[in-house]
Formats: sequence, structure tokens, C-alpha cells
Amino acid sequence: MVQLKTPARLIASCVAAGALAAALSACTVQSAQTSGASSQAPSQSSAAQSSSSKATSNVQHTFETVVPDESGMVTIDESQIGDVATFYNYDANGTTVQLIGIRASDGTARLALNTCQSCNPSPNAYYVQQDDTLICRNCGQTFSAEDVGAQASGCNPTPIKGLTEQNGWFMASADNLNAYASNFAKWAGPTQA
Repeated sequence: MVQLKTPARLIASCVAAGALAAALSACTVQSAQTSGASSQAPSQSSAAQSSSSKATSNVQHTFETVVPDESGMVTIDESQIGDVATFYNYDANGTTVQLIGIRASDGTARLALNTCQSCNPSPNAYYVQQDDTLICRNCGQTFSAEDVGAQASGCNPTPIKGLTEQNGWFMASADNLNAYASNFAKWAGPTQA
């Protein structure tokens, strides 16, 4: 095995090997042994961002199924949304439309579609969470929880049209969610842990 002397070269080598999740752990240990530094996870590098298709989550997400009530509304309790992303699966006539819920640093709950506005319809136009950052699996753009549902254009999580908040609940009509089925026709994000 070739000994690399700098953590940046080591990380780039691991990314090129194509096993980012396992390699980051191995690279951290190797980097600490090589440089004598403490064995903490390396910060996100531009090499890791450029290999976003290999990015994986380092947190345990929750996946929930949501269904419309008798009035045709899908409701999500904001108090159940935390700083680790929760993914909500909605069945739009056979196509899974996935929402992402996360709590921002200001304490507000955020909700959007788990697909990137610019990268869709790529199968990898969805997000994984690394620490307190969301990463688009297709383009590598990173976002904070504050960005979820806030930007109506560009490379951001897609806001949900007609989404309302009332008495601590997010509410969206089944008709509005069904309209997003075409955005998820080729989508290949995870639907369960």
C-alpha cells in the first residue's frame, strides 16, 4: 500500500476509489496515523463534494408514510420534526412522492419535497444528511435546514405549492402532492431505513 502524507491527498484517493462512506472512516484512521493528528472525521472537502453521487448519510433517518385524511389533506405534526431529517412517503397513485422535514437552527420546522429543483428529473436528485448539512446526491450542492422549502428556484429542495401551517401542523392537499408525481417518476432515493 502506498503511504500518502497529506490528508487532502488521502481523501482524494479514497473518493476516487468509489467507497466514500467506508473510505472516510478508513481515511480518518490512516490520516491520523500518518500525520499524528487526532482521529476525528475530516471536514467536507471539494473532492467529496464533486463526488456527490457517492455521498452517504451519517445519521439514522426516520421514514414515515403519510396518507390523506377524509377531507383529502395530508397533515404532518411539526412537533415530530427534529434536527435529523424525517422523510415522508406519499403514494401518488403508485409513485412515491417524498417530503423532507427538518428543524432549522431558529427552531422552526421546515418541509419540502425531497428532490432538487435544478437536478430533477435525475434519479439522484434527492438529499442525504451529513451532520447538520443536506447534500444533493446528484450535484453535490449543500444546504442547511434553513434552506428547506425557502427557495422557489435554483438548486434547492423543491417547495410544496399550497403548503400551509396551522396550529402546529403542516397541511397539503392530496391533489397538490399528486401533481408532483412526474417529478418522482425516475427518482431513486431511499424510501426506508
